[in-house]
Amino acid sequence: MKRYGKTECLYEEICSEYTIERAMRHSLNKHKYPNMRVPDYTRAQKYMIAHWDECKENVRRSLTSETYQFNPLHPFKVYEPKERIINCPQFYPDKIILTCVYMVLREYFYSKFVRNTYNCIKGRGIHDAKRAIERIMNKYPLWYYCQTDIRKFYPTIRHDVLKADLACVFKDTRILRILYAVVDMFHEGIDEETLEEIGIAIGVNLSQLMAILIMIPILRDINERWKYPCVGFTDDVWVAIPTKKECHVFMDWYVRRCKKRGMVVKPNYRIAPMNEPLRMIGYEFRLDEDNKEYTLLGKDIKMRMKRRARQLERMNVDDEYWKQQMASYFGWCKHARCRNLMRKTFGERYKLFEKNMQTFKDIKGSEIGEFGIPKKDRVSVTALESVMICFDDAQIVQIKSVDEKTGEEVTKEKLAVKFRYAATDKDGNNEPTGASLYFISGSPSLRDRLLKVRSSMPFIGMIVKHGNRKKYYAIE
Repeated sequence: MKRYGKTECLYEEICSEYTIERAMRHSLNKHKYPNMRVPDYTRAQKYMIAHWDECKENVRRSLTSETYQFNPLHPFKVYEPKERIINCPQFYPDKIILTCVYMVLREYFYSKFVRNTYNCIKGRGIHDAKRAIERIMNKYPLWYYCQTDIRKFYPTIRHDVLKADLACVFKDTRILRILYAVVDMFHEGIDEETLEEIGIAIGVNLSQLMAILIMIPILRDINERWKYPCVGFTDDVWVAIPTKKECHVFMDWYVRRCKKRGMVVKPNYRIAPMNEPLRMIGYEFRLDEDNKEYTLLGKDIKMRMKRRARQLERMNVDDEYWKQQMASYFGWCKHARCRNLMRKTFGERYKLFEKNMQTFKDIKGSEIGEFGIPKKDRVSVTALESVMICFDDAQIVQIKSVDEKTGEEVTKEKLAVKFRYAATDKDGNNEPTGASLYFISGSPSLRDRLLKVRSSMPFIGMIVKHGNRKKYYAIE
C-alpha cells in the first residue's frame, strides 16, 4: 500500500505561510445567514485579526520546530436530538494548526477510502448515500439486507489501532507525530482488556477522517471477500445479501471482525427482506407493489418539521423569516416523495417554496445581470483568452463582497463588458455573430484600455495575458 509524506513534501506544505494564511481565514468564516452579514467575532478572533502577522509567524515557528502543544479541549453539550458531548479545541493556536493539517492531508485520507463509504467526504454526503441505497434496492428487490451500528463509536475507538492505521497512510515521522498528538488530545477511558486508551474527540475536524479510516479495512473486506453491495455511513453499515441464511453468516463474521478492532456491534442489528422499510440517514426507503423503490422522510425529522411549523405559526412571523427557518426542512423534503406532506404542513405558505423546486443554479441564472442580460449568459474572462470577440460596451459596476480577513462587507469597482463572439466570413473578415453576452473583470490594465477606447465601440479584438500575472489582461 502506498504511503505518503516525504516525497510529496507534505509537512513543508503544512508549515508554509500560504497554508497558515488559508487556515486563519477559514477559521474566521461562519455560516452567514441573510440577517447575519457581519460575523460576531470572539475575543480570540479579534486578537488574531489585530495581530495577524505576529500570530501567523508564531504558528509557523511552532510547526517548523515541532514545539506545538495542544491545550485541553472545551466540552459542551448539544442535542440533535439525542445528547452528545462536543469537545472543541482552543481557537488560537490549536484550531489554526488543526486546520492546516486538515487542509493538506484531507485528500490523502480520501485516497484510502473506498467508494461506498460516505459522510464527512466532499461530494459524498447524505444525498449521494441515498442514491446508492436506491440503486441497490431497485437492482436487488428480492434480496435481504443487514443494518448495523457500532455502540458508542467515537468514545470506543482504540488509540493503538488508529495509530497503526495512520502509519499505513503516512510515512513521514513529522506528520505521524502531529497526528498522534491529535489522537492523544482526548481519551474517554482505558480499555479493560488491552489497557489501551480509547476515544477520540467529537468536535475536531480530523476526528471525522480518522473515524472513517478505522472502518475502511472492514468495508474493504466486505467489497473484496464477500462482494456484497453495501453503504457505509461512518459507523452505520447497510449490506444487501441474497438469502437470510447468508445474512446470519455474514453478521457472525462482522461482529468478530469489529471486535478485533476494538468495536462492539449493537445487539439490535436488523436482518430483513428488501421489501421491509429501511430507516437510515434521515429517510425511509420502501419498495412498492412493482418492486420499485420510493423514498419518504424519516419519522424524527418529519415530527420536528411539524413541531417547528406550528411554533412559527403561533409566533405569527412574516413570510421571509418563516421561509428562512423552514428552508432546511424543505431541503430534506424535496429529495423524497413529500409534496403532500409539505402542502399539509406548510399550508398556504407552501407557495413560498414553489419557485425553489428549481435548482439553485437555475434560479440564479434566470436573474438579470449587467446590460439587461441574464446572469446565465455571463462568461468567465479566462475563457476568452486569445478568442476573437466584438466589444460592444463597457461600464464600471459596484460589486459587493465580504473581506476574508476582516469579515466586513466591502464594495469593489470592477469592469463589466458586453460582447459578441466574432467569426471569419468567406472574405477573411471578422464579423460579430450570435447573441450578446457579458463578462466582469477586476483587471486594472483591461479596465484602463477599454475605457479609453469606449467611444470607438463596437470593434473586434481579443484578450491576452499581460505579463506573468494571470489576473491581468490587455487588448491585443
